[in-house]
Amino acid sequence: MLTNYIILFGLLLLILMVSCRPPECQVDNVDFLTKVRDSPIVLLGETMTKNMFPNAMNQFNVTFQVSCIFKGKPTNHTISISQAGFTSGRNYCQDLAAGTTYIVFLEERHDVYRPMDFQEIEYSNNNNSTLELLDKTCNLTHLKAKDYAIDECPPVSTACYESKMDTIISSKHGGDDAHFRDYLTSSHPAIISGDMHYEQLNVSSNIHPIDSVQDESDATLNQQRGKSQFSDEHQHPPNHVSSTYQSFIVLISFIVACVVFVQ
Repeated sequence: MLTNYIILFGLLLLILMVSCRPPECQVDNVDFLTKVRDSPIVLLGETMTKNMFPNAMNQFNVTFQVSCIFKGKPTNHTISISQAGFTSGRNYCQDLAAGTTYIVFLEERHDVYRPMDFQEIEYSNNNNSTLELLDKTCNLTHLKAKDYAIDECPPVSTACYESKMDTIISSKHGGDDAHFRDYLTSSHPAIISGDMHYEQLNVSSNIHPIDSVQDESDATLNQQRGKSQFSDEHQHPPNHVSSTYQSFIVLISFIVACVVFVQ
């Protein structure tokens, strides 16, 4: 009889451990350019406070002090970011430790900010790789918070242009120059490797900064998605693997307990 109680206690302990198992987050390997492109708001700033939700495991709000706006409309110097951490139906989690500076990727509706389905990037003036990303990524702005006078923005690549060029290309390796020339003279920007030499003959006067059409680009992107920015159920199908696993463990434990007591 004592053995039965020990087995039952062990099963109850197993159920408790499974139920309290923290959610698993995927490693965010999304590149910086994609995060910037797919996020309506990109900010640099410091997490001031971090408050856990009382009724939601691993979800929290933070008070965030904005140092620079890389993308999006001007914000206040201090904002609140809601529903950070683990959110059901999303792939990635946020950490946003207090006292740490981050580049965050947000969405906003009615002055309510919350993370996109990306992990934030920790920022430091001594991190050369992050500084290089900011320096080489087009389509960034260099704006202060609207109620903050000090400019704390790092160098960013604001002088990115798209242009239409007529180009003559000569290749060291005898590639298909005509095809490549047609590609370069299209409206899409191109990256030319060190193996290709080209001479620019003329550049159209119709040159404009990419950031001047940012609103149009964001609108087009949202139309292509056809989904609400705040609807996780539409952005990502819910992940029921964890809940199904827990239910399975509970069911097996219940069956074993019944068998033990019948014996």
